[in-house]
Amino acid sequence: MGVELKDGSAEYWEYKETAEDIYRDFCAANDTDAKRHHKQRADRLKSTLISEYGRGDSNVRYIIDTYLDLRV
Repeated sequence: MGVELKDGSAEYWEYKETAEDIYRDFCAANDTDAKRHHKQRADRLKSTLISEYGRGDSNVRYIIDTYLDLRV
């Protein structure tokens, strides 16, 4: 897990934009089933980020805390 998610890298922007899309979709969802669907998407992306870069990576924490820590 020595790899870090570098701020401003192509990977960073791809993950951040995906997370923003999930967050927007979650906020726009009109029913609980749709919100659950987008929460599952967020949980999958969280798992991917943590497995690739580690829980302690500051950019991973920022993306998770800002966009992916969703509550249904």
